[in-house]
Amino acid sequence: MSESNSQQRYKVVFWGQVQPTVTRSEFAKRFARFFNVRNLTHLRQYFTGRLMVLKSGLTEAQAQGLATRIKQFGGVCRVECYARASLDGELALRHRPSFLQPDFDVSQLSLTPMEAPVVTAPARRNPFEAREVTQRR
Repeated sequence: MSESNSQQRYKVVFWGQVQPTVTRSEFAKRFARFFNVRNLTHLRQYFTGRLMVLKSGLTEAQAQGLATRIKQFGGVCRVECYARASLDGELALRHRPSFLQPDFDVSQLSLTPMEAPVVTAPARRNPFEAREVTQRR
């Protein structure tokens, strides 16, 4: 199944690595200014070594532009492609709620409150209850 270009979306991923020509603090200042990060704790989360999605849902040109900008600051990042999920045809009909089905009749709706189901928990044995103790002689 081939995906159309309009369904392909891209995300920019960063994990805190900086280029050898730039100090980490210098890059962090530029990064914070560009992404408008004012909280130091929030800024540190980007430099933990874990993958962080900086922005998603972008076109390829937008993602490449953002990645280029981060690389100009001295950061190392990458652009990843993912496909947006779209349901069409029979698959879409099976995954739609019943009230969105074309043959749904509004008169089937009931606005009367339903009783909550009664759930009984199985009897659990108390580990602290008294037990019969047999004495050995």
